[in-house]
Amino acid sequence: MHERKKFREAEYFYSKMIEGQGHRENFTYNLSAFLSSARSVLQYALNEVKAKTGGKKWYDDRISASAVMKFFKDKRDINSTPNLSNLKNSLNYNSKKLYIFQTRF
Repeated sequence: MHERKKFREAEYFYSKMIEGQGHRENFTYNLSAFLSSARSVLQYALNEVKAKTGGKKWYDDRISASAVMKFFKDKRDINSTPNLSNLKNSLNYNSKKLYIFQTRF
């Protein structure tokens, strides 16, 4: 249930990122919110499956096997650290990945 709300939230911030591509500061704020929402979906999924036998391994296998899921996990982890310069330094590189993600989905 919560993951659906967070997924819709991620969609909202993704649309704001697309709208705000010409405004770096707004784009950065929306990117942060998007990554947080997208990562929350993964966290809710983990909480749901870890109570089941083999659930944590299943989750870890799915995350590590998916470039898109790994992207969200890694970028959310960077974004949630106190050193935001890591995120800012990776924005140029990741804007290419975002474009690829956008064209795939």
